[in-house]
Amino acid sequence: MIRPAKVGGGPGSTLRLAVAALGDDPGTGQAALELARRLAGRSGVAPGVPVEMFPRDGPRRDPFGVRCRVARLDAEAVVVVAPTRWGPRRVVPAAVVGGRPIGLVQADGPGDLPPERPVAASAAAPWLVTAMGKDVFLEPTEHWAETLNSAGRRARDLRADRARRDDLVAALRSGPGVVLYAGHGRTRGWSGYQGLRWRHLRPEGDTARPAGVMVAFACDTLKRSRSRVAFGSRLVASGVARAYLGAVGSIRTADAEVLSELVVRHLAWGAIPTVAELVRSVEEAVADEPSAGAAWRSFRLLGDPSTRLTAA
Repeated sequence: MIRPAKVGGGPGSTLRLAVAALGDDPGTGQAALELARRLAGRSGVAPGVPVEMFPRDGPRRDPFGVRCRVARLDAEAVVVVAPTRWGPRRVVPAAVVGGRPIGLVQADGPGDLPPERPVAASAAAPWLVTAMGKDVFLEPTEHWAETLNSAGRRARDLRADRARRDDLVAALRSGPGVVLYAGHGRTRGWSGYQGLRWRHLRPEGDTARPAGVMVAFACDTLKRSRSRVAFGSRLVASGVARAYLGAVGSIRTADAEVLSELVVRHLAWGAIPTVAELVRSVEEAVADEPSAGAAWRSFRLLGDPSTRLTAA
């Protein structure tokens, strides 16, 4: 079932956000304060974003007690700020905790926060459908652009059987509100398009617009590997994307396919104005889809959950 929006309910509504600094690093605390200041001034966010401190005193699976502490916050979504040395799997137990979408921002100080880009995702840029050039990914994604377009969402098919990496990079820099990818992935990037890495997407000047949310139905693109920062983390930190939704570990291709179909349906036919509502609506829907739920348990959200979706 596709339910109507309940978080940040629609045009003119505001989303109640809270920010939490994880641990006791002074720089991370300062970054959290600066991020709260930025968010409070953003369109669609309720004024007065509170900042909380979550000390490291929880169990191994949730060392900062996020599950317990988030439940006490008067917020519809939460942004947690954590030091860059910790990977998403370690600090955030799930994409949604206590009904609240959780966005992770990694920063050791205010200077590590994603840049305040002078331009936002473009309402004119179509959403992007992308996939690795293998039948196991091309066939299930064949209808995605058509489904989204039939719902009035304006999507462009840039799967790897018809587009090169340069085509994809150019389209990403136009500021699409939503980017969907199906294929293999690694800590360092997407395996499709002969390997898409952060260096291919490195911001150049102030003309490129950030993508809204990039969603990768792939393994490991939010998995930290030793000292290597995950691909999705780098995209958000550098301002290439406002938000990134991906897996912190391995997921079965069959489970990812079921999850992707659910997400496409919700994007096409749901009343979903923000990333926060997308994430929470998926969380509710996977309760009835065990295979999708198995993949979803590995997903985390990097970046700003108040990011608005466009091309609708």
